[in-house]
Amino acid sequence: MNEPTRHHYTPQFYLSAWCSASTEDRASKLWVVEHVAGTINYFRRPPKATGFEIDLYSFSDAYPGERASLETQFFSRLDNDGAAVVKKVIAQEPLTPQERGVWAEFVFRMHIRTPDGIALVKKTGRQALSQEAIKRQADYEAVREDGGPDSIFDWIETQRPGITDNFALSNLPRLGHRIVAKIAAMAWRCLDFTDSPQRLLCSDHPCLFMVRDISDREGVVVLPLSPRHAFVACYTGSKAEAALNRQGPMAATAKALNTAMVRQARQRAYCYSRGDAPDAFYAKHLVRQDPPRSGDRVRKKSKS
Repeated sequence: MNEPTRHHYTPQFYLSAWCSASTEDRASKLWVVEHVAGTINYFRRPPKATGFEIDLYSFSDAYPGERASLETQFFSRLDNDGAAVVKKVIAQEPLTPQERGVWAEFVFRMHIRTPDGIALVKKTGRQALSQEAIKRQADYEAVREDGGPDSIFDWIETQRPGITDNFALSNLPRLGHRIVAKIAAMAWRCLDFTDSPQRLLCSDHPCLFMVRDISDREGVVVLPLSPRHAFVACYTGSKAEAALNRQGPMAATAKALNTAMVRQARQRAYCYSRGDAPDAFYAKHLVRQDPPRSGDRVRKKSKS
């Protein structure tokens, strides 16, 4: 059986909330928006065709069947569990302690599983391995062959290419438990925008951590769940909770969330309807921050 190579950092089930069927194309698709060279491009795609990167979570030099194990055994399970819990979150039904733990982890992983997050995890892993290798530098120099790498760390990489990335990826499921616990301990809300004229937008980096340190008592975590719902986590007794209790005009709240969401996007925004925001909004806030991801490029501008 072929291992999957399209690794969705924006889960398909998650993006499906922004899908609709058009009169021209009855398939369920969402609008994808990109700002390229001053032009706002719109096109429709099914969730399986966007929000992924080829081999994002793959291990190099792995045994057959294990190369994509992080995708098939960890993220796939997390997405399946998250898909089951999100329905209860939107319905504002009570969650069991286990479901609360699942949802807290899902929200955190939405923040860290992106290409930027994975690059940071790999960089941190490389630094950790380098620091450990330095402790054996003297032993290495005593046996180093002529023409060999100057550092033991460089020698290790020549002997096992990709070992640093593999080390970092293998530790990914164990990272962030403190942050997950903090999110689980926060007060949770699901904001309902059903009666608002403004739908919520989404992006390729949809989880908003409005805080530098999760321990900050005024920190807020936001994840839009659909064009009409947004998950919000904040600390009990915080100013953010007080603001949620006051709950001003929902249209203004939706506008503020959409602005933050699109500003955080790296390449593309997602929307339910092409008219959910004007071109000028995307021109101002949707700024491409890196090259297009593999397998997820604009091919042509959609017709109105």
